[in-house]
Amino acid sequence: MVLFGVLITDFYTHVASTACSPPLFDEFIDSSVSGGVAQSEIGTLEQCQGQCAANNECLALDWDVGASTQCWFHLNNVGSRRDSPGVVHYALVDRCPRGK
Repeated sequence: MVLFGVLITDFYTHVASTACSPPLFDEFIDSSVSGGVAQSEIGTLEQCQGQCAANNECLALDWDVGASTQCWFHLNNVGSRRDSPGVVHYALVDRCPRGK
């Protein structure tokens, strides 16, 4: 089918090839980095990772399940990791990996 001079199959192929999969992070268990910016409105790890990936300044995050604020963004600059039981540090690898 042709709509506005574009084959519909070409359109769907383009959309599928440009869609992002969930962002990719390297995971460091029982590890954190100081200097994170609290994201108190974020309640799940998936939201935390998605919001970080959507923020061009966010390079990494810490997820602290034992704290009242669990999500901490690291903007522009990420320091050295340190041992932190119960915290997982996520270093952003790819904001928008192509669909699978």
